[in-house]
Amino acid sequence: MRLFTIIIFMNCLFWTLTLQAEERHDADREQLRNLLSTIEVALNQADIKQLAAHLRDDVVVTFLNAEVARGIPAVHRYFEKTMSGQNALLAGYKTQAKISAPALFFDNIAIAYGTAKDEFTLRNGHMIPVNTLWSATLVKQSKQWKVAQLHFSGNLFDNSVLSSVEKSIFIVSAIAVLIGLLIGFFIGRAMSQKMSRKNV
Repeated sequence: MRLFTIIIFMNCLFWTLTLQAEERHDADREQLRNLLSTIEVALNQADIKQLAAHLRDDVVVTFLNAEVARGIPAVHRYFEKTMSGQNALLAGYKTQAKISAPALFFDNIAIAYGTAKDEFTLRNGHMIPVNTLWSATLVKQSKQWKVAQLHFSGNLFDNSVLSSVEKSIFIVSAIAVLIGLLIGFFIGRAMSQKMSRKNV
């Protein structure tokens, strides 16, 4: 009976401490949700200055193309190369991000992760939708959360980029087969006419 009482007491103590810890981070969770919303708006508006305000100076960002930017200047260069520069790869970019589960807290460090629906618009006007996974490590400094690490990834074997490539290969292959048939037809016709002339 005494052992049962101790187990019940320890269980109640555990859940009490857990609830207190959750309540202690309620304000932090709200800040992280607001931070995610602000970063989403900054990305959709290509406002790199606003984005940089929420990054640590030594931030490390791994982008969807596996390119890694270390530090805010490197993040600036990446966005200039892909979106705002004279030879930019993209004409536009939109994202809609969601948090998959409550953030994990370790003192002044938080880990958050989720999904995003991205739209990449190429310079030729072609739009590529991509379902993205993201994870972020954030550090609280001067009562504000800032991103220390941000990682984007996608399904290598099931994505719209791969589907576009496969579609292009199919179209090119179909055209090649058609051209081959036409060439074969005209060669056969020419040879048939040549044989006919010989038999006259």
